[in-house]
Amino acid sequence: LPKDEKEVLKLYSERLVKKLEKKNLDLENEIASRKKIEKELIEAKEKAEESDRLKTAFLANISHEIRTPLNGMLGFASLLSAVLPAEKLKEYINVIKSSGDQLLKIIEDILEMSRIETSLVTIEESEFNLDQTIREIYNLYHELYQLRKPHIKFTLNLDEKLTDINITADKVKLKQIISNLLENAFKFTNEGEIVLTCSVDVSCINVSVKDTGIGIPEESQEIIFKHFRQANDKINQVYGGTGLGLAICKNFVELMHGEIWVISRLNVGSEFKFSVPVNFTIKDREVKDQNRDSGDIDLEGAEIIVAEDDKVNFLLMKNYLSHTNCKLFHAEDGLKVWDLINKYPGTKLILMDIKMPVMNGIEVVKLLRSHNINIPVIAQTAYTYDYEKTALMKIGFDDYISKPIEKNNLLSVISKHISKT
Repeated sequence: LPKDEKEVLKLYSERLVKKLEKKNLDLENEIASRKKIEKELIEAKEKAEESDRLKTAFLANISHEIRTPLNGMLGFASLLSAVLPAEKLKEYINVIKSSGDQLLKIIEDILEMSRIETSLVTIEESEFNLDQTIREIYNLYHELYQLRKPHIKFTLNLDEKLTDINITADKVKLKQIISNLLENAFKFTNEGEIVLTCSVDVSCINVSVKDTGIGIPEESQEIIFKHFRQANDKINQVYGGTGLGLAICKNFVELMHGEIWVISRLNVGSEFKFSVPVNFTIKDREVKDQNRDSGDIDLEGAEIIVAEDDKVNFLLMKNYLSHTNCKLFHAEDGLKVWDLINKYPGTKLILMDIKMPVMNGIEVVKLLRSHNINIPVIAQTAYTYDYEKTALMKIGFDDYISKPIEKNNLLSVISKHISKT
């Protein structure tokens, strides 16, 4: 070929080689991309299958967890119809109460996890004395497990500095975290000891719950903080539980900008630790704790209206207040509250259920406030979300008490508001 034609052929050959190289590169990229997509699809499928397996196991587990205390409550309640010796009667009642507490804890954990997943949980800070709060938790669990596991030594170690300072933090969530950790410790410890420790440094509180229980394998120490997860399936079969407690703890700690972790050895024991940043103030020794155990108070003939459409709930309130010397009036619906206030203008307090026929509790409070009637109104509510409780206060309620209502909490709230009137 002539020289110029050879040059042209060479040029076309080079261009053809480049095109082929580019096509090969594009093909390789496409194959790599498809492999990546295929891998992601396989991983997504595996995650979906694992999630489905966990949810199925959770539903089966939660059915068992709910039915177990229900069986105790309904079974022993049916035995109360017989004439029983005082000792047996007390035993059966304790079983019913214990089963009820267990059922309530399960329901609260499910609701709390639902709130966390829908981003409805907020931090509600207040000033309180941590030393006193920790001691209250310790005394509660010490008394509870003296009966259930008396052979386990339960020790409290508190930093001496805590007695002279208050902290500003979310008291309810801190108590729930510590309670969940203690419940786990007692559940998985059959012998030895449990130690609750609390200390402070420059800007944080540090809490530890250490036990000599079954321990956690190293490979499971991360997954136990995920919801529906326990160290392994055998744990649930032997010890039960919903697998939500530690997930709730982790979410609460992180909401408070803290950190939680575990140090554990299989068949030796575990130590759960968390650290949360807080603000400190010097404790005012003159301030009385309003959360103290109220016992039976004397209300000296104070007129109180209980707005409650459920007769069982009213009967419970009547029994709770039977030794307080108050005068109790029952309103079966919201409209009768208005009638009773007009009939008894000296009414000192209203215990108001939210959901009632004819006129609900919220409508009654709005009506009262629109007529400048400033009688303290306490909401008896099944609402558990912080934003719902805040909304009630904005409407005109003076306070609230959550259902199921405990006697000491009820008396504490009543005495706080009647003393102001």
